[in-house]
Amino acid sequence: MTEGISKNRSDHTRILSKMLGRDLPRQASATTPPDPRQEARVIRGVQRALIAAGDSYGTLSPNALDSTFHWGRDLGDLGTVMPIDGFVALLERQVQDQTGAGEAMIYGAVALSSGIVDAMVEVQTTGRVEAQTGPARPVTRVDIVLVRDFIDLLLAGCARAFDDFQARDWPLRLSLGEPEEERHRLPLILEERDYHMWKLSLELGGGVKSGQIALTLPVIGRADAVAQAPKKLRKFTEAERQKWRAAWGAVIGEASVSLEAILMRRKLPFVEVEGLSVGTVLPFTDATLTEIRLEDVTGRAVLRGRLGQKSGMRAVRLGKEITMRATGGLVPPPAAAPSAVDLPEMPTPLAMEAAPLPPGV
Repeated sequence: MTEGISKNRSDHTRILSKMLGRDLPRQASATTPPDPRQEARVIRGVQRALIAAGDSYGTLSPNALDSTFHWGRDLGDLGTVMPIDGFVALLERQVQDQTGAGEAMIYGAVALSSGIVDAMVEVQTTGRVEAQTGPARPVTRVDIVLVRDFIDLLLAGCARAFDDFQARDWPLRLSLGEPEEERHRLPLILEERDYHMWKLSLELGGGVKSGQIALTLPVIGRADAVAQAPKKLRKFTEAERQKWRAAWGAVIGEASVSLEAILMRRKLPFVEVEGLSVGTVLPFTDATLTEIRLEDVTGRAVLRGRLGQKSGMRAVRLGKEITMRATGGLVPPPAAAPSAVDLPEMPTPLAMEAAPLPPGV
């Protein structure tokens, strides 16, 4: 295999994605390649951002020898720009989702060939780019630390270069995300949509070393602000609401829910706990009878109730949200348990009589 990600591999991953339920509608972008003048401006902007990023690294002196810019390609073309070795990481940014009501993470990718990684390490450790080129090696954590700032400077430079570029249909500022050790997994991680795929061949240290850098940028629509503007939510009709309620009930209506009615919680000194034995009486106040908690299995309080009876049997009458008294009543649940939540007023249940507990309980 001559390329890091072959088209066949990408085809296979898409087939597997469909088998696993990832056959989601592809994001329509209506991508149109820029005209020659706009493309030339993009190339100049990336090259200038690259030179500006290299200025912080002394003798690194990156210089673009050749550039290949693919516009609006799918993931099957990822192998045409990705170097066969070196550093690969995700690019990410939070954008508004399609409904405009929330946020979603959108991803791209960046890759540096091993020649660029080696040059970055050499400049920051020995002060110059070494002429000797070693065999390809896995990227280490030290390598990742030494290339992160360079990539951040490059992305920031691109953002400055294209801030007022009206034909831009990719996110203005992407941030460097997590490194990806297994580059063949990129088609599984990235969303099925159009991407701009840019590849630059560089010489470093005045021609001492060479390498490639690739940027894969998601297409989001013309003008960043327009593409990410909030969208109005459509109002559902009453018939649609009824249909949704019926579908919801069919899905969860038969689900089992475990609830516990907690009569009392008390905090005791450890010395008293050590003295507990069969027959020990734990007194409680009358307030406890009116502050029973109905909790789920995680300890989250759902409703308040009071002890009573119905048809001669002990029962708990459900009430409103939980209120805690300064003294007596329930001790709050352990810190690990979620706090009580407010729920709407519940319909009044069947009438019950409050009754004291039998003597000695």
